[in-house]
Amino acid sequence: MLRRLSTFSEIKQTMLFALPMIMGQIGQMVIQLSDNIMVGRLGVAPLAAVAFGSSVVTVFLIFGLGFGSAIHVLVSQSLGAKRPNDALNSFKHGLWLMLAYGIMAGLFFELYPRCLEFFGQNSAVVDGAKEYTPWTMWSLVFAFGCQAVKNFCECHRRIWAPFWMLNVGVVLNIFLNWLLIFGNWGFPFMGVKGAAVATFLSRMVSFAILLYYVLSRKPLNVHWSLLNVFDTQFKRFRKIFVTGMPISLQILFEWGTFICLSFMMGWIGKDTLAAHQIVGQFVSVCFMVPLGIGFATTIRVGHASGAGDWAEVRRIVNSSLWLSFIFMSVCSLISLTLGRPIARCFAVNELVIAMAVQFLAIWSWAQIGDGIQVITLAALRGLHDILIPTLLGFLIYFVITLTLAYWLAFPLHWNGVGLWVGIGIGIWSVTIAYYLRYRYTFKRICSKI
Repeated sequence: MLRRLSTFSEIKQTMLFALPMIMGQIGQMVIQLSDNIMVGRLGVAPLAAVAFGSSVVTVFLIFGLGFGSAIHVLVSQSLGAKRPNDALNSFKHGLWLMLAYGIMAGLFFELYPRCLEFFGQNSAVVDGAKEYTPWTMWSLVFAFGCQAVKNFCECHRRIWAPFWMLNVGVVLNIFLNWLLIFGNWGFPFMGVKGAAVATFLSRMVSFAILLYYVLSRKPLNVHWSLLNVFDTQFKRFRKIFVTGMPISLQILFEWGTFICLSFMMGWIGKDTLAAHQIVGQFVSVCFMVPLGIGFATTIRVGHASGAGDWAEVRRIVNSSLWLSFIFMSVCSLISLTLGRPIARCFAVNELVIAMAVQFLAIWSWAQIGDGIQVITLAALRGLHDILIPTLLGFLIYFVITLTLAYWLAFPLHWNGVGLWVGIGIGIWSVTIAYYLRYRYTFKRICSKI
């Protein structure tokens, strides 16, 4: 009975801590979601263009998020070990590293804009993506800045303030979309480009608000010297890089697999790509809940492991697994039974809707595994076990999953269905691998005590 009560208590604590993170992640997804819903009213080709352009930008986005996760890992462990100055230094160097990477991403597209032509997409889709991608790529500078500040605040258990500030940007993005995509209130009709400009401006405003907040709160002990890039140390950057790079690769292998699927969907046709984008948006919104729980898990495990409380680590991870399992089971049922109403929120083309319904039904059986794998991976990060999970992710996602998905889609002519079946099998494979790795790592650490 005591153990059951303890598990319930941990579930409650994890949920209370994770709730604003979950809502914040969903809020950020609403930016992309609103782009797709509003642009989808312009037709199939503009929706496919945003899907393709978003896929390219997301490659750069997800790679940079690993350095934000390094802030979660290093700051939480330093705070758990009562080393606040180390925590502050990790935040400062992590922030500058992420801003520098965002600038590099923007410069890359400015220098190589024709990279969009190398993916074998429909010419109309490529032309639309060329309007959407430049502004969205530069907006990553502010997106990374927001992520760094948010993660630092979360490690200090200040989770609601970043949530509300980031959602100012969400509301602003929807309003600017309405103005710029459709040319309301006398603004010029910008179509796909308007969605990109709205994203850039809303992310810039969000970063400015968050930066002011973290600099003005005395308990956080962040000074204006944070903005002095010359007052930095190479060894600190190296620590963030060494911690964040494997995490970036972990994220890249998973999300990169979905991005490669988007490119392959485009080879099949723009209708298939549009249907895939609809499913991808719904799946991503659902995934934000276990992802937010995973962020909370990494922070709480980091605090507990830094303090050497391994019994607490076990309770935290178990509670997070139960939360994710329950939620993703509900999402699986929704995907299976409400596919058509979901698809109609994004498109009016009946062929696109029919394919989206089919893809959602296929994905429904993989959603539970997706929720479990993100929690076990978050626990491994909190325990600072990063390298082996990265290698497992590469092997399963990039070698096995993509090969299987391609074989099902093209040689066997299953088309989009084959791609989604392949990714579902890959998700369950990596779920089993990560869970076994977590069990092994936890037992190995406890055996040394």
